[in-house]
Formats: sequence, structure tokens, C-alpha cells
Amino acid sequence: MTRWERRTLERAGECWFPGNRRYPSFRTLGCIEAADAVLSHASAADRRALGWLLTALGLVPMPVLRSLMVAAASSATRRGPLGGVLRELDYGLNGLVTTLYFSGYHGAAYVGRTPVQVMLGDGTTEHGQVPEPERSS
Repeated sequence: MTRWERRTLERAGECWFPGNRRYPSFRTLGCIEAADAVLSHASAADRRALGWLLTALGLVPMPVLRSLMVAAASSATRRGPLGGVLRELDYGLNGLVTTLYFSGYHGAAYVGRTPVQVMLGDGTTEHGQVPEPERSS
């Protein structure tokens, strides 16, 4: 991922996971560092399409991006082409952001409990540090 794509994905993550007293925000958690490892399982075509989407969304001001994410999250009842596009956005982008947030991974600078640890009610997690992305042979 490019720095621009990573920044845009992090902004989208902040829309869904802004943080509260119990849970860290997407940005604070630093789980964006695991994006390459998670995306190493995606096809080249899917990674390319994600890059285009993130490049375009990176031009959108944060209030508009938040509104777009809200519309995507409520797209199940929308009909027509717009509903389909919003559902794809919700499934794809929200799916990636949610996977990263609840993966158990965190950034190297993060000190605190991960969302998984908060949900489990203890300080254990099987992950922790970001793994190296798998390389295609």
C-alpha cells in the first residue's frame, strides 16, 4: 500500500472505530501496520481495485467521508445502482477495517489493551505484533 492509501484507510477506520473510554480508536491502536499482512491474501486485482478506491476516497473531506460510511452502513435497504455500490463499499472497506481492528494486532508504539483483550476481559491475546506479509512464490 502507498502512504496515501494507508492514510485513507486509516481515515475510514476512524469513521467506524473512533474510540471511546474502553476501546482505542482505529488510529491510536495502530492496526493499520497489519494492512499489508492482511492484504497479502487478496488477489492482485482486488488489491489494485482497493488502491483505486482509496486513492479516490483520499480526496474526500472527512465530514463527507463520514457521511459516505454512514450511508454505506445503512445500504441494506437501498435499492438501485446506488444501493449496490454502497453495499459493496460497506462489505469491502468496512470488512477490511473491521478485520484490522479486531485482528489482535497493534502498532509498535501502542501501549494498552487491544479490542480483543477488552472483549475477553483479560490481558491475553494470541497475536500482538504485526506479522510479516506472506510472499507469493
